[in-house]
Amino acid sequence: EAEQYYESALEMQRKLLGTDHPDVAMTLNNLAFVVHDKGDVKTAIQLSRVSLDTYTRALGADHPSVARGMSNLAMWTMEVNEFGAAEKLLRGALEVRTRRLGPEHADTAATMTLLAGVLIETGRYDEALRLAADAHVLYLKSLGSKHWNTASAASAEGAARAGLKQFEQAEPLLVDSRTVLHGGTGAATYYLRSSDRWLARLYQSTGRPEKAAK
Repeated sequence: EAEQYYESALEMQRKLLGTDHPDVAMTLNNLAFVVHDKGDVKTAIQLSRVSLDTYTRALGADHPSVARGMSNLAMWTMEVNEFGAAEKLLRGALEVRTRRLGPEHADTAATMTLLAGVLIETGRYDEALRLAADAHVLYLKSLGSKHWNTASAASAEGAARAGLKQFEQAEPLLVDSRTVLHGGTGAATYYLRSSDRWLARLYQSTGRPEKAAK
């Protein structure tokens, strides 16, 4: 039903506002989230690319909304293991957000967290730890320990520490953040799946295969 409403809104916006309008880009972005939650990652990526292109034409490349579109697209390209493409998008988004919003803005921390995820999956744990730990601190200051954004950064920090074999420090970060993320917070699917995957890896690495399998 949500998909139908977004498609109707998109049709009206294109007629009234033209194809290169920020509202059109936002509706495309929202529609991508709905399609993704229905299980169609391929179409979500396609819609997200069109949204990003529309934002760029409407607002110029150096705009926070363009950085948001880049981050959203990167999150889904990560799901299909296109880590090179995701990293390029996220480094671009981080540059824009740091310059336009500041290094301590929550949106900047969000991009840092996602980029840390790319680095974890490609075995670059030192840089991942720096990014995730800094994002974790930023979120603790602005949102507190029980917010899903804070938990997403804590989860990435834990995964990076596990990759560096700092298992005693990693485990409470991974366990506690997973509890928050799966507590009905509305966190994006990427963060839920990553928290499961990273905790399972830690259990496997520390000789607890039954916990990992669960």
